[in-house]
Amino acid sequence: MNPHKTESRLRTFLTFFLVSCVLGLGVRLYFAPERLTPFLQEKINESLPQFKIGFKSVQLLLADGLLPSLSLEIRDIEIANVKSCQTSLPPIRIQRALLPINFFKLLAGKLALSQISIQKIEVDIEHFQNTCPDRSGASVAVGAGAAATSA
Repeated sequence: MNPHKTESRLRTFLTFFLVSCVLGLGVRLYFAPERLTPFLQEKINESLPQFKIGFKSVQLLLADGLLPSLSLEIRDIEIANVKSCQTSLPPIRIQRALLPINFFKLLAGKLALSQISIQKIEVDIEHFQNTCPDRSGASVAVGAGAAATSA
């Protein structure tokens, strides 16, 4: 085996490894939760002013196990009406939501979400029934038919 060829391959490998580490660190720093959280909160408030939507953290995930996958993970989400009883939506809490992002559409400047995976959703129907009197007879009945907890 040619030692010069082996050394050249090792140098190439180390160069690509170092470049990928620097790029990965750059992406992690640019999309840090401290930067993503206020940005996403502002976009949500602009898009859905009729609801108060808050969350504890948001994180960019680059892999799903061993497979590469680009997605946003949002934890401890709380959804409520801005004005109580405005609509028939009771307060909702979601432990974790995973939003896969289409990388090629993101490169084209579009954020396309095709599905949202939710883990542990809680709908506070009792609070809704206690704070919103039944004016039409339909609003509480719609809320009461919903599942209280899902895993």
